[in-house]
Amino acid sequence: MNADYAIAFLITPSTFNAITFTPAVSAILLRRGQQRGWLGWFFARVNDLLDWMHRGYQRILGTVTRFQMANIPRI
Repeated sequence: MNADYAIAFLITPSTFNAITFTPAVSAILLRRGQQRGWLGWFFARVNDLLDWMHRGYQRILGTVTRFQMANIPRI
């Protein structure tokens, strides 16, 4: 029974962190054009990588949805 309380106690701060701090820090770090110096250069490269991955994902989805009937298994 005590293990259940311990797990619940440990999940509570983790959930609070995931809901509040993580999105806020991500928004600050990934904001475009706000950083200067080497940190700005680094985050600009991160943003370029994320944009490249996003465009690739869109291309893949576009290709897959064009052939949607081929992707649906027939029963």
